[in-house]
Order: sequence, then structure tokens, then C-alpha cells
Amino acid sequence: MLRLVNNETNGNDSPDDVRPAPDVPTQPPPTHVDVPLYSVPFQPPVTAFTAPLILKDIAMPSPPALPYLEEQALTRPIDPSAAFGPVLFIVFCLALSLMSWLSPSDFLVATQTNVFKRGEWWRLLSSPFVHADLLHLASNSMLLLIFATLLSNYFGRWAFPVLSILGAAATEAIALMTYPPNIRLVGASGMVYLMVGMWLVYFAKHSSYLKMSHRIMRVIAFSLIVLVPSSIEPEVSYRSHAIGFALGLFLAWLSLPWIQPRPLERAEYEKAQAKADKRRRFLEEEDEVLTYLALRDQPRRQTLPGDVGSSSSSDL
Repeated sequence: MLRLVNNETNGNDSPDDVRPAPDVPTQPPPTHVDVPLYSVPFQPPVTAFTAPLILKDIAMPSPPALPYLEEQALTRPIDPSAAFGPVLFIVFCLALSLMSWLSPSDFLVATQTNVFKRGEWWRLLSSPFVHADLLHLASNSMLLLIFATLLSNYFGRWAFPVLSILGAAATEAIALMTYPPNIRLVGASGMVYLMVGMWLVYFAKHSSYLKMSHRIMRVIAFSLIVLVPSSIEPEVSYRSHAIGFALGLFLAWLSLPWIQPRPLERAEYEKAQAKADKRRRFLEEEDEVLTYLALRDQPRRQTLPGDVGSSSSSDL
């Protein structure tokens, strides 16, 4: 194909000079813009398989800047501020219990009828706060304060109060389905057993300073001593206790990938690192001493003048 390049005179070129143009293949206009693969992050579709991974990325806190230490898990002392949330929870239980005692209608208590038939689902959250009397509240408050403080101190707010309160509502719902329609469930004992189950799973997972056999033995011994009742009272819902404990074990196992021990502060980390180094040096020195005692030459027995069979100067 021939085309005119320039029809103006330029130097020695004449107006009639016609040059052949190189063959340039015609291309259709681009319909899209090519973007490098590395400039756009891959966004997987949200399916039943990718949803837990996305939830893990949202719920998991950012990784600590300092390396993980064994002392970070369950051997450091408890921060007194970790008990603030459990104490506030107990005060809230007392306030709602007083409201329920002074009110003629049980607007805070859950039954199968008002939850599942009337759709009053909020009672599943309010009923664990309400107790029958002060003795009932005091008996639940002791274990609640202990295990809620442990969960809050070592594993943060995801363990308590978020997962604990949601698990208490689920325990309430499952227990109500196993009782007659008009049975009232009050008290936080199901939540207490749920937190105990969560703590035992976290303890067995993160107490790396103990052998696995020792962890299992401690978990079984604690469960038999503390959780198994010594007497049966008809007004106590032992079924709710068992449901809460089983649900706590399941929720803790399910949350192991994204509920980790809280990271240490830099001062705590340096102190724990020094303690670990000191323990390691002690073990190394102990090994050296034991090795020396095992490999050294045994001293020969010396005969003293008073020993039997020894010759004296008078016998000569």
C-alpha cells in the first residue's frame, strides 16, 4: 500500500515526490487495559470454605513485634486490671437480680415459651444475669471471678466477655429446649461451667512448660474435684452445667487458631527473657557438673595408721 507522507516541499524534495510507506498492520482499538498481576491483590470469592479464613483475618489481632516466649503463655503473674471486667459483670448481675426480685413480672427470665414461641430472644442474654437469691449469686460469683479473670488476663476480651457471654446465651437456648415449656432458668452457672471448659482447653494447649501427659492429668483431676457435684439438689440445673461445659470445650477448640495468649510488653518481655536465659545457663552448668562427676577418675583409697591390717613402726 502506498500513502502520502508529506506533500510540502522540504529541501530537495519536490511536491511530486511520493514515497512508499511501510506496511503497518491495522490493529483494533483496545477493549481493556492490561494491568500487571502484582498491582491488584487477589480477592477470593466468599464461600463456605473461605469464610472462616476471612473471619480469622478479621478477628485475629496483629502479630506481636517481639518473638514468642514460653513465659508469655500461662506463667506470668495476673494483672489486677484484668479483674475489672469480671467485677463489673458481677455488679451487673446484682443489679438485674434486684430488678427481677422487685418486679412482679419476670421480664428478664427465659423460658421455652417466651423465647421460642413469643420470639423474645433477648431473654437468652438477660437470664444468665438474674439469680434466685443472694446465696445463689454468691456461689456463682466466686468461680466466675476466678475464671473470667484468668481468661481476660491471658487471652483478652475475645475470651471474656465476648465469647463467654455469647456461649452463655447458646447454653441457655440449648438447655431450654430440653425442659418443659414453663421451666425458668436463672443464674450464671452455665456460663461458669462454659468458661471452665474454655480455660481447660487453653491450658492444655498453651502450658508448654508442662509435658502433655501432665497437662491431661491436671485437667482430669481438676474436673473430677471441682466440677463433679458431691450432692444432688433438685432445684439445680445440672443439665445446664453439662451443656455449658461441653459447649465451652467446643468453643475453645474452635477458637484456638485466632485466640492466642496476649503479647508481653517490652519490659515484661525483657524480664522473661532474662529469666529464660538464667534457667538455660543453670541447666547447662548442671549438665557440666554432672558430666564432670561421671567422667572424672575415682580417687584411690589411702591407708591410715589406725586402719586394720596396716603395719605400725613398732612391728618393724
